[in-house]
Amino acid sequence: MIPTLEYLNRQFDYYNKLCFEGKLKKIHVELASSRRFLGKFTYKQNRQTRAISDARIKINRYMDCDQALIDDTLIHEMIHYYIYLYKIKDTSPHGEAFCAIMNRINQQHGRHLSISHKSEGEEEPAIKPVLPKKMRLVAVVAFSDGRHGIKVIPAVRERLHLFDSTVKLVPEIVSVDYYFTMNDYFAPFPCSVALRFHIIDPSDYAPHLQDFEKFEL
Repeated sequence: MIPTLEYLNRQFDYYNKLCFEGKLKKIHVELASSRRFLGKFTYKQNRQTRAISDARIKINRYMDCDQALIDDTLIHEMIHYYIYLYKIKDTSPHGEAFCAIMNRINQQHGRHLSISHKSEGEEEPAIKPVLPKKMRLVAVVAFSDGRHGIKVIPAVRERLHLFDSTVKLVPEIVSVDYYFTMNDYFAPFPCSVALRFHIIDPSDYAPHLQDFEKFEL
């Protein structure tokens, strides 16, 4: 499930009544494109007057998961909003007051809210988003000595043809096959047209290509 503004606003109203006794004023909820956080409660503060304004809840549009995880993220940010709205003093962003409210909601309503801290100092729920899958072009080469290697190359026609014409000039390479795949197994491998291959046993990489057909030049 991918969150929409209509869904998030509807769930805000629902959980406001269910978990916060309807005490939360309506707030601007928006979808964010940053991949640095899942959910965030933000506001602006005037440097001179210290006046606070423009409070809003942001939910990452890249979350693609079940409804419960999206809702837990939204409730997490609603707790931050509740603490802000009623000027509740806390020991830290996820301090004693926050945890008390979170634990109450978990116990009374069967939620699974949790907290974690990013290394940069930003906080987020301990829920990892499923980001949109990326299509990759993978070359699988066979060497004359029996070894096999893989190489992620740019999915650009000109660069693909450059790589293909170059790799076929290498005497030790007896075959090369190409696959378009969205399997995240290949995400850590660098993408280039350089003739540098990762020597890997077919039993390791083959299962990650079994659902994808060969790409013919």
